[in-house]
Amino acid sequence: MRIRQSVLVTIGLLGLIGCSEVSKNSSPPPPPEEKPAEDAPAPPQVPLTPPPKALASLSFLSGSDPRCEGKTSPTEARMEEIEAQPLKIGLIPVTMSRTLVNQMTDKTRVWKIDSPGFDFYKILSNGQPGGLRPDRPSTACIRYAMGDGGDGLSSEIVFSVTYNPKTPEVIAIAPARIHYRDFASLSARSGSRQAVVKAALSLKTYSLERTSGRQSASLQNEEMSAEIFDNPGTGGAIDQFYDPTTVPGAKIPLPPWDYSSSYENPRHNLSILELTVTEIADFDWLQSQLNILWPAWEYEATDVSKLKLSAEIFRRGHAAPK
Repeated sequence: MRIRQSVLVTIGLLGLIGCSEVSKNSSPPPPPEEKPAEDAPAPPQVPLTPPPKALASLSFLSGSDPRCEGKTSPTEARMEEIEAQPLKIGLIPVTMSRTLVNQMTDKTRVWKIDSPGFDFYKILSNGQPGGLRPDRPSTACIRYAMGDGGDGLSSEIVFSVTYNPKTPEVIAIAPARIHYRDFASLSARSGSRQAVVKAALSLKTYSLERTSGRQSASLQNEEMSAEIFDNPGTGGAIDQFYDPTTVPGAKIPLPPWDYSSSYENPRHNLSILELTVTEIADFDWLQSQLNILWPAWEYEATDVSKLKLSAEIFRRGHAAPK
């Protein structure tokens, strides 16, 4: 009897162990690990428009040079290639969409060009070795020209330079003429209603006289003209002339020089000009982007307002076509 009971207890225990093993082994397998979702391919970015390039020259010429009057062949043998930059605006460039960046490249162009080194006195004296004369005035011009890829010019800007012996320590610089072959060349053939051109001049002049030291007479980004041109719809040339007696200009101090130079070809100074020409191909577009390009700025601080104000000032110095 006791043996049978022991056998039954043993069988019961084995059954319980077997059930527990079956319970363990019968649990569902763990779900497979989820693979991380592959990153979706980034949408293709709008390609950036390359900046425009052109051939241009900047010269300081004596008053007798016919190029000061625009009366010579437009062919330029000493032009250099320059690259335009878009207008610098209030918006941080990295926050701009590529579409807007491309629009800025297409519709706003800032050209910069330096002149070769020259001697103010040699040019103002028309190459005479004695330099300037204290008893007679003298004139010259600063001429900017941009080629059209052939033998012609797409644009030309001329500034007058005047030496008055009554004030021998300064010379006067003022705009004389703005010329574009047609409205399309200024507006980048955008079909716009209005386009803008603005010119600013910088100058550094160093005296070469031993007794004068290397003084620098600097003109820093002086605004020399600003015009808002309407599309005439005729396809003809754009010419704007200025009256030297009323147009705003700049006065530049001259370093000392020696009237009685004993050697034949004196070099009194070294001067270098830098011209910045800003072209807005579509002024209406620029005004329509006012709140995007200049966020939270006062209107008076925007380029749109500044260009309008400057154009009004220079309009007072307009002269009839020659």
